[in-house]
Amino acid sequence: MIEYDTEHNLTIKKILIQEIPGFIDSDFYESLNVKPISKPRAHSYFHNPRATPNDPVIYMLFQNEQLIGFRTIMPDLVKLPGKEIKFGWCSGNWIDPKHRRRGYSKILLDSAYEDWQQKLMYTNFARESHLLYNKTSYFKLLKKRIRTRFYGNVDVTELLKNRSFYKYLKPTIPLINIFFKLACRFKRIFFRPFKLKAYSIFTEQHYPANFYVQDLAPESLFARSDAELKWMAKHPWLSDQPDYKKTNYPFSLFEADHKIWYVSIRTGNEVAGKLILSSRNGNLKLLYNFAQNISEIAAKAIINLCYENRMKTFSVMDVAITKELSKLRKPFIFNKTYQMGIYATFEINDNGQLYIHDGDGDYMFT
Repeated sequence: MIEYDTEHNLTIKKILIQEIPGFIDSDFYESLNVKPISKPRAHSYFHNPRATPNDPVIYMLFQNEQLIGFRTIMPDLVKLPGKEIKFGWCSGNWIDPKHRRRGYSKILLDSAYEDWQQKLMYTNFARESHLLYNKTSYFKLLKKRIRTRFYGNVDVTELLKNRSFYKYLKPTIPLINIFFKLACRFKRIFFRPFKLKAYSIFTEQHYPANFYVQDLAPESLFARSDAELKWMAKHPWLSDQPDYKKTNYPFSLFEADHKIWYVSIRTGNEVAGKLILSSRNGNLKLLYNFAQNISEIAAKAIINLCYENRMKTFSVMDVAITKELSKLRKPFIFNKTYQMGIYATFEINDNGQLYIHDGDGDYMFT
């Protein structure tokens, strides 16, 4: 699929789901100076149970046959009582720095907006993309969320380097880092993991057989099935393969330390709750919470996991687990909150009753 803008000598080339294998194995893909999609992400898109063969998912913008930008879309479904709505997540957006502030991101967005019958969503993790979407009249806030991040043995440089005042603090950063490390060590020395007398906790790093229990899944807006959770587990977007260090792809790809954690909480022989979390370089985040009725126990299991594996940070948006974490002793030295949101171009009339998991959207993969 190709669109032309002869006035500005622009061409938009689109790749459909069914075209992905041929595209990433082609000489054309290899010839691109910047890859519009990584091979792990492409395989994930291709195997997405909610995608159909004719879904356009990669939009490449060329000027005089040179790639100057791209956008990727991840197909998904909203599942409301009695009906499903097909839509696409705005998942990746990049414009060559030499061509920015010329409206090219908007051209790609408009093309996707039309192709997807004006049904798109995004989450505001990327500040630049959020500013672009805000300038359009397409998106409205669907769900406001608060993300809380708990900090343990954190590098202050990583924490502050993007702040405007960082240059003034830079000479003192080594001393601040020493203080933080001492505070974290002190906290760990006096912290004791929780003893969950009536419960047993099982943690695995590969998707376990019979992990999904329908009775534990809350009614949610995106209603992930067992098959979809397996797809997510089998097709991560991050890879520990050294060859991917050399790939000229502008988003995260190579990560030597990346794990998915599957936690089962049982009382005797009965399954009481389940959690899915991911960690990247010591930073843990909650993805799926199937332990709605035992939030306190789930929070304690998460804290124990953080302690035993020396996690640097833990991030969570789930309201009930965040509330329980605020009451409990933790091996962290402080926490910080961030305003988050899910935005949609179309109306969803569920009256806010359906649950949204932390990992919904592409947050599971990133």
